[in-house]
Amino acid sequence: MTRIRLPVDGDIRQLPESDPSCPAQRPTFRTRHRLTHKREFDAVYNGKARKSPPNPHSPGAAFTVFAIPNTLGHCRLGLSVGKRIGNAPQRNAFKRRIREAFRLARPHWDSAPAPMGLDLVVNALPHEPGSLDHYEQMLTWCVDELRALHTKRTSRSKRNDPRNAPSSTDPNDAP
Repeated sequence: MTRIRLPVDGDIRQLPESDPSCPAQRPTFRTRHRLTHKREFDAVYNGKARKSPPNPHSPGAAFTVFAIPNTLGHCRLGLSVGKRIGNAPQRNAFKRRIREAFRLARPHWDSAPAPMGLDLVVNALPHEPGSLDHYEQMLTWCVDELRALHTKRTSRSKRNDPRNAPSSTDPNDAP
């Protein structure tokens, strides 16, 4: 096992030894995994699907996640961190931890049995800073809940779509 020190908050993670014949597949956070334009953020907010970790009034609630499905097949992340979170170093530390939590969890979401690409926007709430593991658990819980919500919405819309109604071709139905 290779030990690496993450620059986020000093957590040490164990990575499996990679096969020398196979290039290392480290999770990355590239430009294609980011929401960058105002119209992308607005589309996510207009999707009206959001989740906060359980007990939003407890000290553990750090953010709210908004999401809509995308057609890309992978998740993308946008961050909204206002000044009420703290000064610039505190805001930047929060953003680094959320990006790292997203980076570590994204391969799990993208390789799910039925992968669904989501555009996510994380809105920070005032809270005491937590560990990377804490943020990763909360982000994963929110994304799993939002996936279930969107799966339920799409199945409901398909069921109510008149184009999907069974046509009557049974000869016994004729008058």
